[in-house]
Amino acid sequence: MAGFYVTTPIYYVNGDPHIGTAFTTLIADTLARFRRSLGEEVRFTTGTDEHALKVYELALQNNRTPLEHTDIYSRRFMDAWEKLDIQYDDFIRTTEERHKVMVTACVQKLMDKGIVYKGLYKGWYCKWDETFYPESKVDPERIKPDAARPLQYIEEENYFFRLSAFNQALLNHYATHPDFVLPGFRRNEMIAILEQGLEDISISRIGGKWGIPMPNDANHVIYVWIEALMNYLTSAGYLQDETLYKTFWPAAVQVVGKDILKFHAIIWPAILMALELPLPATVLTHGFILVDGQKMSKSLGNVQDPLDLAKTFGSDALRFAILREISIGQDGNFDAHILSKRYHSELGNDLGNLVQRLLSIAKKHLNGEIQKPQVLSLNLKDRFVEQIEKVYLNQMDKLVLNGALETLWAEVKNLNRVVDEQKPWALAKDDNKEPLSHLLWELFDAIRALSHALYPFIPKTSALLLSILDQEHKPAFSRARIGMLPEVMKLVDIPILFPRIEEEQPKTTVPVKPKQDCISIEDFQKIKMELVTVLEAKHHPDAEKLLVLTLSTSGGKKQVVSGIAAHYRPEDILGKQVVFVKNLQPVELRGVSSEGMILAASNKKELSLISVDKPIQEGSKVS
Repeated sequence: MAGFYVTTPIYYVNGDPHIGTAFTTLIADTLARFRRSLGEEVRFTTGTDEHALKVYELALQNNRTPLEHTDIYSRRFMDAWEKLDIQYDDFIRTTEERHKVMVTACVQKLMDKGIVYKGLYKGWYCKWDETFYPESKVDPERIKPDAARPLQYIEEENYFFRLSAFNQALLNHYATHPDFVLPGFRRNEMIAILEQGLEDISISRIGGKWGIPMPNDANHVIYVWIEALMNYLTSAGYLQDETLYKTFWPAAVQVVGKDILKFHAIIWPAILMALELPLPATVLTHGFILVDGQKMSKSLGNVQDPLDLAKTFGSDALRFAILREISIGQDGNFDAHILSKRYHSELGNDLGNLVQRLLSIAKKHLNGEIQKPQVLSLNLKDRFVEQIEKVYLNQMDKLVLNGALETLWAEVKNLNRVVDEQKPWALAKDDNKEPLSHLLWELFDAIRALSHALYPFIPKTSALLLSILDQEHKPAFSRARIGMLPEVMKLVDIPILFPRIEEEQPKTTVPVKPKQDCISIEDFQKIKMELVTVLEAKHHPDAEKLLVLTLSTSGGKKQVVSGIAAHYRPEDILGKQVVFVKNLQPVELRGVSSEGMILAASNKKELSLISVDKPIQEGSKVS
C-alpha cells in the first residue's frame, strides 16, 4: 500500500519562524497525525531553503559565511517546531549533499531532453523575492506588481526551462484532476493563468556565489526557486532510495500559502512532467493570517510570534485555535485575543471543565471507580457513528480541517448538554450509587472516544486523557467508538486541563510633572516612522528650494515635498534609504500634495538626510 506523503514549503532562512509559517506547518502536522491514527504509513517533510541571494548578503552583513548563517536559522526552525509539538519525519536543508546530488541529476536530465536550454534573458528582476517578471507584468514605473519595490532590469546569459511546452498538458491535468489545487477558487485562478499562455522561464543566474552550479557550467547557479521545489523529490528518495520513493511518491498533499501557489501549481508540475514523474494529488492552499484585517508586517509591528503564544497558552491551544478560527483558503484574522477567547470558552470551559467536574464527582462519591451498565442508555453510539465515522472522516478526507474540528467540538458540547440533563450531582445524593457509576462510565467512554478523534488537533491533551482512559492503546481513529472503555474503570486525577490564564493588566505608573518643552513617551509613540526607498526625485515645478519625491513605503508609493533642493540634486538621492514620518496629515506645498516628511539633520549651512549605516529591509520600523 502506498504511503501518505505530506509536505510544507521549505522556509527562507532570512528570518525567524512566524505565525504564518507555523500555520502552514501545523496544517501538515495535523494531516500527518490523522493519517497515522488511521494506521497508514506516513512521511511528513519540512525544512529550510538556503540558497537565496538574500541569504548570502545577510551572512556577509553579519560577518558570517553563508553556511554559518543557514546553520543558525535552520536550527531556529527546528527548535520552534519542537516547541510547537510538530512531529516531522524529515527536515531537509537545501545545502545538504543529498539534495545537491539529486538536483544536479534532475537538471542534467532536463538538459539532455532539450527542455533546459541556454539563451539570453532580457527583463525585470526583483531581488527581494528572487523572481523574474516579464514586461507584460510590470507597470510603467518598473515597480514590483504586488509591492512598492523597484525592479532591476538585467540582460544576462541564462539557462531556460521550456515552460510553454507544458501549457496544454497542465490544462488537461486540471480538467481531469479537480482536486489538484484546493480550494476550488484557487484552482480557477491557476487555470486562468494557463489560459493566458505560459512563457519559458529562466532557471539560472550567472556568476552566483551561493547555490548549486548548473551541470558542467560552474559560471551559472541554479535559480533558487527551481532547486527548492525539487526538495520534495529529495526527501522522497528519488534517484537515491528506490524503496522510499516507491512508497511515498507522488505526494498526497503539498501545503502552501497562496503567495507561492503559482510555483507549486504551474512550474512544479511542469518540471515533474518534464521528468516524466507523477504529479502530487493535491496542492492545498491557505490564505494569509491577518491582524485586525491587515497582513502581518514588521513595519506595522503586528507580527505574531507563535512561540510567545504557545508559551502563554500551550501548543495545543495554539494549534486548536488557529485551525478552528481560520478556514483554509481564506485570509483570516488571528491574534492573542482570539486565541485567549478560544482557550477559555472552548478548551477551558467546554472540555477542561467537563472532565474536571466529572472526575471530581467520581472521586468524591465512587472513590474513582465506575462500571459499565448492561444497557447503554445515553444513545451516543449511533450519534458517534454518524458524526465521527462519517461526517468527520469525510471532512478530513476532503482536507476541511476547521469543519472537521467543528464537527468534533459539537460532540464535546453535546456531552456538556447530556451532563446538564442527567445531573450526576443529583444522582450522587442517592444511597444507591449504581446509576451514578453507570452514567459516569458512559460519559467517560465518550470522552475517551473523542480523545482518539481529537488527537490530530490537540495531541498533548488527547494523550493525557488517554493515559487514564485508554492507556494500553496509542491514539487511533479505530478506537473513536462508543463502548470500548474497560467494564470496570478506576479513574485517577490528572492536572487541570486549560486552567484560566489571567491576562496582564496595564501597569500603573505615577505621573511625573513634565518639564517645560518636553513631550511624554506616549506623545512620541504617536509618531510613526519607517525606513523607505526614494524611487523618483524631481524639482518642484513652482519652487526652486523644493524637491518632489516618490517613496516606496509599506503602504505603497507616497509623494513627499521636501525642502532639500539646495543640498541634493534629484539624481543624488535615487535609491537612497531615508526615514519617513508616515502619519502626518497630508498638506499642499505650492500646489503639490505632500503625504508625510523625510527626516534630516541641519544647521544654518549644512543639511544631511537621516539614513542607516547599512542596508536594512525596506519598511522597517524606526523608533
